[in-house]
Amino acid sequence: MKKILLSIIILLIFCISCTTYVELYKTESKHVQSNDKTYLFENDTVKIVYSFWTEKGIMAFSIFNKLDKPLYIDWKKSNYISNSKKFDYWADKETSTRHTTNYEYYNKSLLLVPFLTNYLSSSVSNTVSVKPERITFIPPKAIIFKSDYFITTSNYNDWDKDFETLTFPMSNLKSNTLSKSIKNYSIKSKKFSQNNSSLNFRNFLTFSIKESFENEFYIDNEFYVKEIQLIKKVFFSRDSLDRKSMFHSIYFFENGKDFYKTVENK
Repeated sequence: MKKILLSIIILLIFCISCTTYVELYKTESKHVQSNDKTYLFENDTVKIVYSFWTEKGIMAFSIFNKLDKPLYIDWKKSNYISNSKKFDYWADKETSTRHTTNYEYYNKSLLLVPFLTNYLSSSVSNTVSVKPERITFIPPKAIIFKSDYFITTSNYNDWDKDFETLTFPMSNLKSNTLSKSIKNYSIKSKKFSQNNSSLNFRNFLTFSIKESFENEFYIDNEFYVKEIQLIKKVFFSRDSLDRKSMFHSIYFFENGKDFYKTVENK
């Protein structure tokens, strides 16, 4: 009976997942080196590592100062650029955040009345104003991290023509519970060059070895989407297939050079 119930649950999960798709965005760069999982830009001064993998993609990168002396980055002169549109890393304004802390304390006067609560509560609120740092000081042999912008917030809608259908064996998707009943899975694929890509994006950074920014230098790392794959969510992550791993976010296609976006009823 338990096995039958489990099979029904898995079947229901599978059917629900069939109505949900994932767009997998594969990226490329002509000037930034890559390994199996990340992009790496390196010169005599800095090492910059990129990893985009998340829902909607994230322009996440680390900067390591290779020098034996301090390095400075000016965020006002640095930008994330998406399809030629500039997004600032720094703005000359303060942001305020309100924090509320709740306190509970024992009320000794109620000890003789057990059906009443023996605790009282109160809260204290304070507002913290923060002005973002325009110039970041990076000590020698130290690293900083940045992840301010999603790479895309919109779906790719031009699936009506010029796509390719790719079919793969289910054995490619390891540790799934449906491989015995389903032998193959298919995806749609559209490929692009840098010139006709739906998305080109860049990371432009301004550095100097002096805080006054004399003799500043620039790094401009450029990427583009070389392929978009449309995949049923049930084939995209083990969460959709394996009840035991439903809360572990295990993705068959995970790669720091790529990113994805979930779309409903494609």
